Amino acid sequence: MARTTMKSKKLLIITYYFPPSGGSGVLRIVRLLGNIRPLGWRPYVLTIDARDLDKIAYGTINRDESFAGIERDLEILRVRSYRPSYVLSMFGRPVKRAFVAARSRFRRAPGDRPRAAAPVGRGASGGPPPECVAPPGASSGKALASLSGRAGRFFIDSIMITDQLLEWTVPAVSRGIPFVRRNDLPYLFSSSPPWSAHLIALLLKRLCRKKWIMDLRDPIYGIAGDGRKSRSSMLVESFNRSLERLLIRNADVVVCNCEEIREYYRRRYGKTRFEVIMNSFDRSDFPPDVERRERTDKITIRYVGELYETIRTPDAFLTAAAELLREEPALRNRLSIAFTGDRRYVHLPAFRDLCAALDLGTNVQAEGYVPHRDAITKMLDADALLLLQPHESTRYQIPAKLFEYIAAGNPIIAIAPAGSATFNIIERHGLGAVNDPGDTAGIKRSIRDAIAGNVPRPSQAAVEEFSAERMTEKLVDILESLQ
Repeated sequence: MARTTMKSKKLLIITYYFPPSGGSGVLRIVRLLGNIRPLGWRPYVLTIDARDLDKIAYGTINRDESFAGIERDLEILRVRSYRPSYVLSMFGRPVKRAFVAARSRFRRAPGDRPRAAAPVGRGASGGPPPECVAPPGASSGKALASLSGRAGRFFIDSIMITDQLLEWTVPAVSRGIPFVRRNDLPYLFSSSPPWSAHLIALLLKRLCRKKWIMDLRDPIYGIAGDGRKSRSSMLVESFNRSLERLLIRNADVVVCNCEEIREYYRRRYGKTRFEVIMNSFDRSDFPPDVERRERTDKITIRYVGELYETIRTPDAFLTAAAELLREEPALRNRLSIAFTGDRRYVHLPAFRDLCAALDLGTNVQAEGYVPHRDAITKMLDADALLLLQPHESTRYQIPAKLFEYIAAGNPIIAIAPAGSATFNIIERHGLGAVNDPGDTAGIKRSIRDAIAGNVPRPSQAAVEEFSAERMTEKLVDILESLQ
């Protein structure tokens, strides 16, 4: 393979997530930046302005000073974000309140009031009792409620599409063109989510005639048949699929972060070149001489990262833990389950009610987001690390935190659907214990093994395989193949 000259070893990284924001989306880019320069490459960055972090549209963003030194000797082009939904939220709150009130009226038909329960069988011929018969106008009220729900979903989907199309795309392209030409940048590397980073890269590729690598941390628009029922309208779904096709077919290389995603896209878009670069960990975060806590009778199983009400909850794990403690009460004083890094889910009534219903109040502790360096300390301090990827819709995704768990070297207990990307990688590399979320008996066995110290730790071979240096070398090989 022909090697590039030093003059052409320049790369523009286009990413929405970048310090001072924190989170898993930042880690992949930070590790790339930290390891590509020693290989002779000079990276540049195009990202959003730090002043616009409060407008961010794609989940909760926390400021994290752990990466404060990343900007040293790095040329960064920051552009302002003009997110339409943020502007609407500032000036359209009265309209939103009126819409919610109207929808509530549609949901409850005229004359529909809560009634006391009637004795079973009061209705004629075994039918419903008179109080259960829908009053006049109930069916039309439900129809209006359904219509307003569909209209609301279409509105939200349309705003999200508009956000990604407009929020930073126009300023990024208009300022990116002279930036690319002035610095003579031959390669573009865009990372998503959000997919607006790829749209910017596509426009810069076409207008400046550059090579483009598209990096998918997650699938662009979900995976067809992944178990998730689409709530979007046919028009919105058609737009998203068309955009996915446009982006993938125009990229020089599409990088996926697991083999399962690559195989899915190969089946759909076989003519495009697909490669796999998995997430990784940074060795400097895990010094070999770190002092570890001595194992005691009190065992801490810790989860580090965010939880989500729909796709990532600890319910299966907590239910199994509660059953185990009922069966073996002597373990109650030996088990501590800690959640670190989520500042919303753990404060919801549903989470508190679940812990109370399962009688786990004294066994569960939760705290909010902590800086990355502190999160690493807590990983190292745990007796076992909990990985949650239980929903069918995430079967093509591997949480980035898994790779830091590997580097931490503590036993891993994972909950993921059998046959999913997360399940497969843990089994394939012997990284710990993994169970399907429906396998309560298996989860209980894993918890019992963790308390007894019988869950295997990740091997040194796995640590070497998933280091940031190894992942960056794979990217450099791809870049040099584009000559």
